[in-house]
Amino acid sequence: MVASTNPLEMPGQRGIVPPAPIPTAVAAPPMPATVGAIPEPRALPGVQAAPKKRMTLKEFLRKFRPLITGVITFVLLFLVFKSPILISQLSYLTDKPKTAPTETNGANAAVPANPVISIPKINVNAPIVFAKDNAEAAIQKDLEGGVVHYAHTALPGERGNAVIFGHSSNDWWEPGNYKFVFVLLDKLQVGDTYTVNYNSRQYVYRVTESKVVEPTDLSVLRQGKDNELTLITCTPPGTSWKRLVVRSVQISPSPDGSAVASGDADDPGGATLPGNSPSWSKQISDWWKGVTNSFGGN
Repeated sequence: MVASTNPLEMPGQRGIVPPAPIPTAVAAPPMPATVGAIPEPRALPGVQAAPKKRMTLKEFLRKFRPLITGVITFVLLFLVFKSPILISQLSYLTDKPKTAPTETNGANAAVPANPVISIPKINVNAPIVFAKDNAEAAIQKDLEGGVVHYAHTALPGERGNAVIFGHSSNDWWEPGNYKFVFVLLDKLQVGDTYTVNYNSRQYVYRVTESKVVEPTDLSVLRQGKDNELTLITCTPPGTSWKRLVVRSVQISPSPDGSAVASGDADDPGGATLPGNSPSWSKQISDWWKGVTNSFGGN
């Protein structure tokens, strides 16, 4: 018997092939830098990527329906509550503006005793209420009856600055018939004239300036040495953001020899110029604050 020369071959197992060696583990390819990131597929050569699908009008309306509904609702409510603003603007565009006199009707002409301001160009004919208190609440109450002469400013015909406030708009539920009396005040231009009846005399004023100021600009109340009259209202109509100021001078009768105003508006007693009544949100906020305070809230 010939001895096996294979060291792995056991006796009696001659001719049996030994098992193949177990292969070693192959190293895995390196992972992307970002764990969990899936590499973007690359477009095949000659094949263009599909264009992004554009949003259709129907899809846009469906996605933004709540926002669009809210905007439309707000616009409709504004038009309902502030419709006189739009009606006044349309009426001004369709009707030919009227002109005011450039001089009084004469010393012997009868003038009504009730104080009235008349601005034919913007269809204003309103009573003048002479305020006794410049507090905001008192001014708002006086505005229910017409336009308001600011206390401690010059009176019509006096040397100084007579100041008159009027609403450009106000909420429909607020009392009074003059909520939109000055809604077209911005239509007045330099050179336009209007009249004021006071103490059975008629005074004619010519516009010299029109400007927009902040509600805190109290310089428009200052008294000067000329016979002036300043008209003030909120702007834009429907808001209390700014104040429109229209300044004018007396041109008839001649201001020579006019009495000097005894008032002093350089200390008006307020931080801001009067405006519209508090908005409904402000009124609700004040009401709720009063309720919480009554129950010991802060």
